[in-house]
Amino acid sequence: MYSESVRETGSLGLEYNKELDRASASNAKGVSTQAIICFVSDADENVSSPPRIWLDPSFQLEVPPSDVDKCYKPILEELDRLFPSRCKDRPPCRLVPGAELRRLVLEISCLGFISQGNEFSYYMMICSSFILYQTDTAGEWTIYPWVHSNCNSLSDNDQLRPVSFPDILPTSAVIIGGFSMCGGDFAEVYNDPSQEGSWDAMVTCFFLDTEHNIVEYIEIISRILRDGGVWINFGPLLYHFADANGIEEEMPIELSLEDVKIVALQYGF
Repeated sequence: MYSESVRETGSLGLEYNKELDRASASNAKGVSTQAIICFVSDADENVSSPPRIWLDPSFQLEVPPSDVDKCYKPILEELDRLFPSRCKDRPPCRLVPGAELRRLVLEISCLGFISQGNEFSYYMMICSSFILYQTDTAGEWTIYPWVHSNCNSLSDNDQLRPVSFPDILPTSAVIIGGFSMCGGDFAEVYNDPSQEGSWDAMVTCFFLDTEHNIVEYIEIISRILRDGGVWINFGPLLYHFADANGIEEEMPIELSLEDVKIVALQYGF
């Protein structure tokens, strides 16, 4: 048995929440008790992954706080709601694949979770390591991110705007749980028998559409979650290989949100 609720969440579009009844977890198929919460951006919004890098609160690029909150805030609130009584002796373990600049990993660690980020790009890992371990004060570093962009500039000053970061001193963050990073491809690193049933929660933020085979991602997520684990997803389905048909050796599998939900059900969500 399961219960399903779909409700409006303002500018976020829909929140999809499906939980399987614990009593059915021991049925003949051995389906795990897991929940999936999918936050999906409005279809008419122009959302893509590269600009999202600059939405990371580690940088201040004159992005309104309300826009930044649309990304991380619902994830943090959902984790806090789902794990209200976090035990310091055994804090919940949470994994964030596609962690990029690690800010979300840090924020969740501050909530009292053992938090591990996973990132494939070593460019991202080098950048985030620099911010985390070579920063002495908030706003210490300055960059000029628009200097090479000639689009939609009203004046030369628009291209020469400086931006200081980070907005907080990372070493001053009160990390209650554990905080770690693991480099490598998610499907290769975590598709290992030793990872099975290791995580209480999985957070995918602008990540689900980065793989040729989205079904493989869902299968791995289902396998490495503990019985009763939670998967929280935020982001659009702008498949990164959508325009690569005939170029890549592996044909991409691109599903609609409706089909993603159906596949998730087959894997116990």
